[in-house]
Order: sequence, then C-alpha cells, then structure tokens
Amino acid sequence: MRGTFCFLIMLAGLPAVKAQIWCPPGAEWIMKPDFNLPMSGNSRVYYAGDTVLGGIPGQRLGAETFFVNWGDTVIQNSEVATGMVTSSTADVVSVWSIDSLTWDTLFWFSALPGDRWQAPHLHIVPGNPTEWIEVQDTATVVIDGMPLRQLNVVQVCEGNWPPDWGGQITERLGYWTPFNFPLSCGTASGFWELVCYNDSSISYTTGSGCDFLLSVQEPPAAPIVILPNPGTDHFTLELPPGAHMIDVFDALGQCMLSERSAGKMTVNTGSLEKGIYLVRVDGTRTARWLKQ
Repeated sequence: MRGTFCFLIMLAGLPAVKAQIWCPPGAEWIMKPDFNLPMSGNSRVYYAGDTVLGGIPGQRLGAETFFVNWGDTVIQNSEVATGMVTSSTADVVSVWSIDSLTWDTLFWFSALPGDRWQAPHLHIVPGNPTEWIEVQDTATVVIDGMPLRQLNVVQVCEGNWPPDWGGQITERLGYWTPFNFPLSCGTASGFWELVCYNDSSISYTTGSGCDFLLSVQEPPAAPIVILPNPGTDHFTLELPPGAHMIDVFDALGQCMLSERSAGKMTVNTGSLEKGIYLVRVDGTRTARWLKQ
C-alpha cells in the first residue's frame, strides 16, 4: 500500500527506527521543481552508489529531470551529476562540503525542542548572517508500517532577521524541499517540492503521480494569486466564475481545510498554525502560502 501524508498516524511513544535512516539502496525522491522558465516537468534524485570521503562512508546522489517546453509535446531528459554526497549514523545525516572538504550536519534526528544546528556550508550565502535550523517539536510518524522520527523546525537567522522558512524533517523523506534548506536570511531560492519518495521498504506520495515521466504535464493554467502572502488569519483567491474546490495542506500533506467556492473567495485561516501551506484549487493547480 502506498503511504500518504493524509493517512499518517502520529505516535509519540514508538521506538526509534533501527533501519538506515537515510538514502538506503534504491532510494529515490521525485520532486516538482520551480523552473522559473516556460517549461514544466519533474526531477528525480536517487541513490547512485557508495563512496568514502574523509575516511567516512557516504552515499552519492544522482539526478535526472524530464521536462516539456511550453507549446511543445516532446519530453526531454537531462541527467545531472549533482556532486552531492551524504552520510548517516543512528541520529545524524551529514552532507559533504565541496568547499571545505569536510562533513557538515544536514539533519539531526535526536535533537530536542530548543536544539539547533547551523545550516550546511553550501546553504550559507556570503554577507548574510549565520542561519540555524531550530527544533520546535518532535514526533513519530508511521509510513507503510515503519515508524520514522520527525522534527518540526524553523530556519532562524542571527541578528534581527525573523524566522523565514519552516516545516517538518522526516527520516528517509528529508525536508519538504526535500534535502536542501531554502536560502533564508533575506535571500530567495527556487523550490524543489517533494512529490514522492520510494525505497525497498516504504513508498510515500503527497497525492500526485509517482511516475515522474508520465506525470510531465502540458503548460499549467494561469497561476493562483493568493493575497496577502505572507498572511495571518485569512487569504483571498481570485478565481474564474463557476464552482471550485479549495484544499489547504500543511507541510506534512495533511488536509487542514476544504471549501467550495464560486469566483473570488476569502479563506479563514485563524485555526492554522504558523508555517508554510499548499493551497490546491480543483485538485490540480497549487500555490504556496505562508502564515506568519
């Protein structure tokens, strides 16, 4: 059975996972990249083999992207050498820094509320304050019968910068981006949102198709306009005339709100916690909304 966020069971007292917590052989992450170009498609990052760096065993990650230029029907493929290498212990996932030739903490799964670690070297922009990943809460989720530890985090910048991004880090699955932290500290970055994860033990999907080749779609409809964004207790959507279904998902993919509308509508979000949400219209068009 394919596991989805809408059917996860939150269990606080389950034992820690004994299996490899990150990138076992066969692992693959299928993502929806933000191309910022007139094209649509999907990207797949996958376990590409083992290596040893700095005397520590690691896993190499490969990547490929399938895309269609708008106005075209030919699916094109691009294979990318990511150069990304990760390593995992019982509690920590590390990433190899090409610049400093050292291992740096990516995820710390035994961290407790209030604990923090610095974002990896590759995600710190020169001239900006140091960025920290701070744990707000912890939990355990069950996917396909396997308990996985989870951290609810925010990305905090030193100085007077307010917390920027936030979400859940889950064993095997990673962050919602899913294994990079969006650049914070006043910078902007493209998003690579997790759609599916698979390995030999579990399968997970946010609800979209996991066949990343067949799910390459024709040019999307006009983007959804959400105002204000960021917002607090509500947001407004400008929609074409007719009936529409509006669903709001949290960073776990859990369905938090569902409403029907016709044309322009205002969605009351007073019951939602602060964080990043996915707003889906008619089951196909999506946009991100940040509640502050």
